[in-house]
Amino acid sequence: MSQKSISSQHANPTDSALSPLSSLLSLLPLLLILLILSPTAHAQEPAPSTPEQSGVLAGQVINHTTDQPQGNLEVTLRGFQDDAEIVNLATFTDNEGCYTFEKLPTEHTIFYILEGTYQNVAYVSDEPIVFTPGSTETTFDLKVYETTTSDEAINISQLHYILAFAPGTVNVAQIFVLNNQGNRTYIGSDGQTFTFALPQNAININFQEEFPGARFIQMGSNYADTAPITPNAENFPVAVTYDLPFDTDTLTIDVPIPGRVDSLNVLLTEQGAQLSSDQVQFMDTRQMQGSTFAIYGGAGLVKGDTLSLQLNNLDNLEFTNIPGVPASATLAPAQTANQDLLRWLIIGLGGLAIVVAIVVYPLLNPQLAQPDRPDYNDPQTRQQKLLFLLARLDEAFEAGDLAEQVYRQARARYKAELASLMEE
Repeated sequence: MSQKSISSQHANPTDSALSPLSSLLSLLPLLLILLILSPTAHAQEPAPSTPEQSGVLAGQVINHTTDQPQGNLEVTLRGFQDDAEIVNLATFTDNEGCYTFEKLPTEHTIFYILEGTYQNVAYVSDEPIVFTPGSTETTFDLKVYETTTSDEAINISQLHYILAFAPGTVNVAQIFVLNNQGNRTYIGSDGQTFTFALPQNAININFQEEFPGARFIQMGSNYADTAPITPNAENFPVAVTYDLPFDTDTLTIDVPIPGRVDSLNVLLTEQGAQLSSDQVQFMDTRQMQGSTFAIYGGAGLVKGDTLSLQLNNLDNLEFTNIPGVPASATLAPAQTANQDLLRWLIIGLGGLAIVVAIVVYPLLNPQLAQPDRPDYNDPQTRQQKLLFLLARLDEAFEAGDLAEQVYRQARARYKAELASLMEE
């Protein structure tokens, strides 16, 4: 069966978009000005004073499959402050798996990431590492694992299915959250760790990945993830957005289920559509990120099932523009999301909140599609997407939905990429 690397699929071969939704390019100049004038903006910040470099980070690399220290393993420490990476150091663990980094800046606004590769699998600290105020010492133990090709410990702990509407189109965000309940990292068969299918009429398919086309491959009508799944990776997201066109008042969506699903959420923007299904029940109506959602819940789906959702009243949909945004524009989802950062954010916000605040926000106020879609590898377009991610982070933090450490780490990473683009 043929395989190919993918980042998006398009309904029209002449359509150059890498996303199902067009971007708000008309707002880019204003947003750039706001960022530049911001007290935390990169362009206006004076050169930071050199922080005191008396900190010591020590710890151990533990193989949690064998419960033994992992010696002679290279580990890398990266430190971030504001919008810049200010530390990048590497060392090897000793025979007892111990490592030490010395003469580190200790300001509590600096966040560290510890990285190591074992058996060709990269492992990253599962939370930001910081020095608490007044402290010059901190510790962190990095977990590594043996690998396996058996998927018996893998299940889908959550499935989020979010629907918003543009004229003639249902905009969908589909997020699997995978869980590895074993004690070995699952590397899959032939490097494929999670295989799934999408509705047959899906178009403008766009996977959320750090480097477009690097992680997901297409195999006929199926798609496969190639990222290893580590034990206890309860927040390992597989996120994809796509469009489902319609030209009648009713649309049935059939979503193939690739494995046992512990928890299912279906979110429907309140734009006049009605949802019916024997597999989900209405739970609540909730305001999130300025939009109102009807929330449906379900469970008990197993491999081979099909989630069937029927949408009615599509001839009477309502469309509300974002203030200040032309009706011809649409928001573009972030397709280069850092996956480790996304996992931290899921932990910091809670699974449903992060799906709405970071991944799905671009779908919340769908507009009329532009006939000419931009190239999402274009630096200007990438700048615009990063600006919207920063805005969503700020809103979530100000609303009290996001822990300060996670917020500052996320903001630093996104601003660092933005600053790099602005300097090109």
